[in-house]
Amino acid sequence: MKITGLLDYKDMISVLQTCHAMRTIVETCLYEHIFIPHYDDLRTARLLRTLRTRPDLAHNIITFDGNLYLAPRKSRFPRVIPRTSLGRTWFGQRSMKQHDSRTAIHHTVNVKSLKIHDFGWLGTESQTFVCNAICSTISLTSLNIQGYVFFHPYRHPDSEFQLSVILRHQPLLERLELRDEWNLEQWILPTDVPHLTHLTTRSEEAKIFVPGRPITSLSLREIWVMPNKDLLPFLQFLSTHLHDVQDLTLDGPYYENVPMLTLGFPSFLSLRNFRITVREHCTPDDDDEPREIRCTDLISRVRLECPQLKYLAYSYFSRCAGGRFFYHHICS
Repeated sequence: MKITGLLDYKDMISVLQTCHAMRTIVETCLYEHIFIPHYDDLRTARLLRTLRTRPDLAHNIITFDGNLYLAPRKSRFPRVIPRTSLGRTWFGQRSMKQHDSRTAIHHTVNVKSLKIHDFGWLGTESQTFVCNAICSTISLTSLNIQGYVFFHPYRHPDSEFQLSVILRHQPLLERLELRDEWNLEQWILPTDVPHLTHLTTRSEEAKIFVPGRPITSLSLREIWVMPNKDLLPFLQFLSTHLHDVQDLTLDGPYYENVPMLTLGFPSFLSLRNFRITVREHCTPDDDDEPREIRCTDLISRVRLECPQLKYLAYSYFSRCAGGRFFYHHICS
C-alpha cells in the first residue's frame, strides 16, 4: 500500500493489470479519491454503475469531487424538471436507471470530503434525494458546493432549505466552501456546524456562520459587491467574533476603498496570514505610483493591528493594465 501511494494514475493502471492480487490492492487506492470533471456525464454514469455493483469500492471513497446525481441536460444548463422516459434518464445514446445512482450513493458511507456541482440546478426529486443521501449515509468534515447561481431562472426555489438540512446533519463539519450567493439567513440555526473552522464564502453568508463558531481560516469572495459604507463595519464585526482566526483572505475591495481601510482596519490579534486582492477602476493614463503608495500605507496599518502576522500578500487587479493581476508578498 505504501508503494502504490507513490505511483501516478497511469502507473497504477498498469499495476492493476498485473494480477488479481495487485488489482485488489490498487483498486483500493484508486477509489480513495474520486475526481470527475464537471460536465463529464458519461464518466459519472460509469462510476455510479460501478459503485452500485461493487459496494466494496464505494466504501473506499474518502474524497469525492463530481456530481452525485445525473441531472439531464440539453445544453450547458439543465432544466429544473428532469427529462425522463419510462423511469430512465437519457444522455444522448446512453441511459441510466435513476435508482442506480441512488443505490450507488448509499454505499459511499466513508466519504469525508465532498465537492458537488450543480446543486442549485437540480429538480425537486433529485435534489431531495441528494440531500437525504448526504444526511443519512455520510459524515463529512469538508463540504464544497459549486455551480449555484441565485438569480438564474433555472435555480430551484428549495435550494437554500435543502442546504440547511444538509448542514444540520453534519455536526462534525470543519470546512465549508460556498460558491455564489445563498440566502440562508432564515434557515441556519446557531447550533448548526458547531465545529466549523475553515470557511470560504461571500460576506452575507459569513455574517451567518462566523458568530459562535471556532473559525480559524476565513476567505471572503467578491467583497466588491458590498456597499462602501458597509465595509469597515463588516470588518469590525469580524474582528469582534474571530478571536482565533489565523488566516484571512479578502477578495476584491476597490482601490478607492484603500484609504478608508488604511484608517480603520481593525485589530486581529491572532492573525498570522493575511491576503488581500484590490480591484481598481482606472484610465489608461493612470500610472502605478499612487497605487503603490496607498497600498503600502494599508500594509503598514495591517502589520500594526495584527501583531502575530507572519505572512502578508496583496495583489491588485488593474483594468488599465489589460485586466492583469500583480502580486506582492511580504514575510515578516
